[in-house]
Amino acid sequence: YLERFNKQVEELTGAAKLTAEQPQLTGAWYRPLLAIGVVHRDVGDYERAEIAFQEANRVEPNAFVPYGNLADLYYRYTHECEKAEPYYLRAIEFPDGYVDTYYSELFELYRDCYKDQKKAEELLIAGTQKYPNQLVILSTLALHYKITGQTEESISRYRELLI
Repeated sequence: YLERFNKQVEELTGAAKLTAEQPQLTGAWYRPLLAIGVVHRDVGDYERAEIAFQEANRVEPNAFVPYGNLADLYYRYTHECEKAEPYYLRAIEFPDGYVDTYYSELFELYRDCYKDQKKAEELLIAGTQKYPNQLVILSTLALHYKITGQTEESISRYRELLI
């Protein structure tokens, strides 16, 4: 981790030099900040991971990854569901990237953390309508129906996957 961290510090230093010369290139900070956040998260320094991800979000407010990373940090690592939810909701607004993953994780948050099966189901239904080509969302909905004993709905959704 130290080696990964030091590599990202070098990149961040390079980004600082670049933006000192060309201030309009603030985006150069984005990837090193994300990577530093991941290292901090992986070694258990969640406070610094949060700072790095938030700073990456400030540098690139229209990028989905910082939203997803913050949501994941709050849900999986610090177990702060109420802090994770708005970041997942923001992350699923971006059709590119990991939208299927973010839907699945937000579904789990509603199901496991909030114990709200209805809200979890409604999320997936909305996701299949908004992103009809994202088969992971549809398969997660089919699995949800199977697990909750809604056999006919489950079969129907699994059939949709075959079409």
